[in-house]
Amino acid sequence: MVQMGDLSRKGDILMASLRPITLALLALWAMSCALFEPKVPLFDTVAEQYRYADDLVILTDPIPLDQRGTNVLDPNSMYSQYRTRDYHRFIEAFEAVVDNFPKDEVYTPQAKLRLAEYHFQLREHASSIMIYRALLEEYPDDDLIQAGSLYGLGNVYMMRQQFSEAATQYGALLQRFPNSLNPRIVELQQRALERLSRIRYRTS
Repeated sequence: MVQMGDLSRKGDILMASLRPITLALLALWAMSCALFEPKVPLFDTVAEQYRYADDLVILTDPIPLDQRGTNVLDPNSMYSQYRTRDYHRFIEAFEAVVDNFPKDEVYTPQAKLRLAEYHFQLREHASSIMIYRALLEEYPDDDLIQAGSLYGLGNVYMMRQQFSEAATQYGALLQRFPNSLNPRIVELQQRALERLSRIRYRTS
């Protein structure tokens, strides 16, 4: 008669013999994932490189960043529906623009602005702040970059509940372009006014 102890020992021997095979299969699977992981293709022009990154976002993330959520004081409002988005992949795509065309003054600044926004979406606030502040220094004559960076900084500080610093950034956006006719800047200023109202309500 076969004893339970014998069966247990045979089972242990079988599992031990299968373990190297299992580990080998897992190693092969990991290697295949690394080999077939999608990489960012490199293009000859900055316009093509940026278009690839932008199309990647549109195809996989069709809702514009500035239309996600209505309350930056509520993390759930900003993130709950969008945590599955592959922001790391978006960052990789726009980093290819910055890395391969560092001297471009049209698409590369926009790519950096997008990078700051995606780091913010990932709650990587330190990286987002660093990029926004670098943009303010690098492109002092680019009104859209200046406005976008000030507004972005305000959002980061507001999410961190640093309301005084957030108000400073929003206020700078309003003061810097008091009579702007650029529709994008006007839109950002309107949003900044809304955020300032919320700050006053929260801190009153």
